[in-house]
Amino acid sequence: MEFTEILCGRYGLSVRAAGVLMRHASQSVHARKEIIVEEGQRDQEIRFVTEGSARSYGMREDKCVILSFAFEGDPTSSTLGAWPGGISGHTIETMEPTTLVRLPREEIDRLFAADAELADWGRRMAEEQLRRRARHYLALPVEGGMRRLDSSLIYYLESEGHRVHFYTEEGDFVAAGTLKAFEEKLAERPFARCNSGYLVNLAQVKSVQQGMVQVGPYELQVSRPRRKAFLAALADHIGGEGA
Repeated sequence: MEFTEILCGRYGLSVRAAGVLMRHASQSVHARKEIIVEEGQRDQEIRFVTEGSARSYGMREDKCVILSFAFEGDPTSSTLGAWPGGISGHTIETMEPTTLVRLPREEIDRLFAADAELADWGRRMAEEQLRRRARHYLALPVEGGMRRLDSSLIYYLESEGHRVHFYTEEGDFVAAGTLKAFEEKLAERPFARCNSGYLVNLAQVKSVQQGMVQVGPYELQVSRPRRKAFLAALADHIGGEGA
């Protein structure tokens, strides 16, 4: 998709305002797993994905922590993503062959100060990025590319060998990988196994009775070996919500 279409369609900018931005934009094409900027480097640009995908991550206590994912139309990081002095607080890396539109931060700051419509766009973009950071996303390798999924929309995951079937509010689909690997990625979210083959979003549980759990529109069996741990995790989640 052309960046002008993204600015007007997704972000609601007028053709005039989009044209002002495009006069200062450049485009670059990158290979898979290419580092765009490293944590601690000077970062003087705002970048948007027009094709492909990218992720940002940082090292926290010697661990790689994924901070965000960017797909078509997304900025690779928030306008707040640079530390004082223009130093990047994270590493940005492509996840597949990717095309970026790049805007100089210094020029964008000048435009925000001079143009009320662009200033409002910058504010809305920053607010959206902060809301996205409050949510949790998975980047899933699906047929034909990558898919971003808000983990709160998942009902449950089902193991299918070296593939995992996702049942979600957005529909059902299959991603490459193992249930254990996705369980680790969701370790900080309210997910628990009700049996060896199902990983359940506890926030979507409606009821548990007679060895069955109602998860959204689905009924799943709770196995005897998993029952105690599953019910304890569910009780902890419910108690945490009420705290």
